[in-house]
Amino acid sequence: MSRSTRLAAATGTLALSAALIPSIASADSVTSGKLDWTQTNVYVSGAGNPRTWLGYSTGLWPTNANGSAAPVAPATGPVVDTNSPRGTTPDPTAAGAAVFTWSFPADAAAGTYDPYTGKGTVNLDGGLSYTAPQPPAGHGIDVSINDPKIVLDGLRGQLFANGNGSSAALGGPAIPYDNSAAVYNLDLSGATVTLKADGSRVIGPIVPSLAGQQVFGTSYPVGAGPDRTPNTFGSFSLTLSTKPDEVRGPAGATGATGATGATGATGAAGRNGTTTTIRSVVAILAKAPYKGTTTRKVTVYDSKAKKIASGTIKGRTLKVTLASTVTVLPSTVRVKATGAKSSTTVKIPS
Repeated sequence: MSRSTRLAAATGTLALSAALIPSIASADSVTSGKLDWTQTNVYVSGAGNPRTWLGYSTGLWPTNANGSAAPVAPATGPVVDTNSPRGTTPDPTAAGAAVFTWSFPADAAAGTYDPYTGKGTVNLDGGLSYTAPQPPAGHGIDVSINDPKIVLDGLRGQLFANGNGSSAALGGPAIPYDNSAAVYNLDLSGATVTLKADGSRVIGPIVPSLAGQQVFGTSYPVGAGPDRTPNTFGSFSLTLSTKPDEVRGPAGATGATGATGATGATGAAGRNGTTTTIRSVVAILAKAPYKGTTTRKVTVYDSKAKKIASGTIKGRTLKVTLASTVTVLPSTVRVKATGAKSSTTVKIPS
């Protein structure tokens, strides 16, 4: 087996593994690419001798069409005419072959390709035109294959196009055709898929055979072409760069509520609280110790002249905060206003 993977082996392996992997959401988008069409220029008269369509269309009058083959932009490649090199074999790899290649770039809406199945559709730009002068200078052909579309299905495929088709009569007017029917059937059973360092894939050789008679006329039956073997229309090589398409399906239904989880562990007991003593006291005295309604700051002492509280007094209302060592005001205390020279004895109501 060659360094590149045989397409037949690859698609067979992938078909087997498809049941073992999740289904692919969609084919990859083709971001760029090209179709290379290689043909040999040979036509040797006589039944069974090597001959190709290119050899016929560019060969000398009167046996051949006496015409030329030229690319239609943006396709690129040589102009082959009666002065171009001619070979002796249709095999492009053999000695004595005269080989020519035209390239068709992928268009803006290039298409898709699934590397897992080998299925895809690739749209290409440009064309290839075969023309020859009218009799008696030539066979009067006006044939073109424009804007090819490649449709792949694993080891098979088809090429669709539009352009001018051959008239039934020699030198008759061209008959336009569209892409409603395939021009070529494509055989990929001998193709290889080569993965390049830049991530692109090269698929080839792809062997074409006539799928219909709308292009080359009734002189060429469906199949390989003149003398039917070897294939007389060359071969294709398809280069593709792709990127995966991320396609999401519709949202699934909400799942059932899960089971209740296990009860969490019991936390450690908190610390014991502390008892707080209310130390603010408000007393309404029987008699105001000071005249007026001014609020005065005062210090309260017990009978032994020990400070037991501090606060304010306004008229008969005494508001104080007890010292930390005192729990209750005695029934008789001495009150001294801030700035006063002496204290005054007052009775605290029970």
